[in-house]
Amino acid sequence: MKKFLFAIVGLILALVAAVLFVPSMIDWNDYKDEISARAKAATGRNLTIGGDIRIAFLPAPALVAGDVRLSNVEGAVASQMARLKSIEVRIALGPLLGGNVQVETINLVEPVIEIEVLADGSSNLEFESGDGGTPAAAAGQAAAPAGDGAGGSGPAVRLDNFAVKNGTLVYRDTKKGAVERFENINARITAISMSGPFESSGSAVVRGVPLNYEVSISEIIQERTVPFSLTLAAQPGGAKLNMSGALVGLTGDPKFKGKVKGEGDKLAGLVRAFAGAGPLPGLLAQGFGFAGDVVASASRIEVKDLALKLGGATASGELSVKLDEAATDIAARLAVGRIDLDKWLALPADNSKPVLPRPVLSATYSAGGSMATINLNPPRAKNKEPAGPAKFALPANIKGSLNASVESVAIKGGIVRQVLARAELSGGEITVSQLSGQFPGGSDVAVFGVVAAGEGQPQFEGEVEVSASDLRGVLRWLGAA
Repeated sequence: MKKFLFAIVGLILALVAAVLFVPSMIDWNDYKDEISARAKAATGRNLTIGGDIRIAFLPAPALVAGDVRLSNVEGAVASQMARLKSIEVRIALGPLLGGNVQVETINLVEPVIEIEVLADGSSNLEFESGDGGTPAAAAGQAAAPAGDGAGGSGPAVRLDNFAVKNGTLVYRDTKKGAVERFENINARITAISMSGPFESSGSAVVRGVPLNYEVSISEIIQERTVPFSLTLAAQPGGAKLNMSGALVGLTGDPKFKGKVKGEGDKLAGLVRAFAGAGPLPGLLAQGFGFAGDVVASASRIEVKDLALKLGGATASGELSVKLDEAATDIAARLAVGRIDLDKWLALPADNSKPVLPRPVLSATYSAGGSMATINLNPPRAKNKEPAGPAKFALPANIKGSLNASVESVAIKGGIVRQVLARAELSGGEITVSQLSGQFPGGSDVAVFGVVAAGEGQPQFEGEVEVSASDLRGVLRWLGAA
């Protein structure tokens, strides 16, 4: 009986040893074609592994593969949707034996991801099975168990460390001709479960501007609402943005509801980072800030309790933006306190150099096994006369209204009080229904009319009303003898 038991134990140990040690002795590179075929059947895309594949079970299950490429959908600009220098996955052995998945490490080294909206409106994120049937993403959603705390039978999944090293994300809208690049992405993501909570931090370069971020996402509530907080910090101007709130209506019309707050040491640095080099007015070389309660969706943005700050000047109000393909409609109401315009005009111009040069828009593609880059910026004209001043024009696809009041403006040693402005932009014209103020010398000025572009220059047609109780005082303030 003892010999039989010993034989059984020995057989079990031999099987365990085979399961644990044999995979490390197999040359998995011989199975590349089979792996590619299975990927093709699941996604309809070609998966190519140019480097070595290593699989081991001790001391923990691990997969390492180099030079991994996934082909793009037909008609896309880039021939490959994803490229990775290497990928490494390690899973904790103990939880796996208990039926749970604890991913200790996922390392993506130098990934390049191309997301593209094609001319027909379709996206390369839509996968199809190899037989041309139901898209893989939709089939997976229909067949996957809820699991992970959602009432299904799937195993619990925990993600300890998902790392992206020196990644690149390219978003391309072929229909609109837009290209956005997120480069030098270095990020770390952790998740208690696949339904949250999630935490991530990292850095990236967007349009040539270095950004750092931290985001915390709570557990998804009933698959419809997810609370989150986000902090973004940009090096130019010491700018910092904080967002806290929730994404609601995830299954229908998603919206963000929460608070947004931003501040920085120097507005000029932020403007220069996104608009390029060049001298900027000294008033922009001041600290700035903004805050408000925001409700935002794909079609509308509303900001209540808006608070603005530039230097020592403050303003409050509200903002509404309606986004539409035909026209964007903007409505703003602002109440401004005291502005010391004399002080602002005395500030020296900001001639600081940008932290990084303006970004170059480019498209990357693969041909003949090698990578190449196309510069999408228009070529500079050679041997031509310098371009003249830009012609004045008002956008015809933007509608807007402004209702603003300024308590007082210090200018030329005097005070302009109760400045009121009401104007509307529509059809490429600005209709000024009121622009008035109380000037020094007991004078009142009111302007009504229309501002439009004529022969490349701004033209005003309307009425100006001026009354003064002390004309001599007005002239002294204007510096006239």
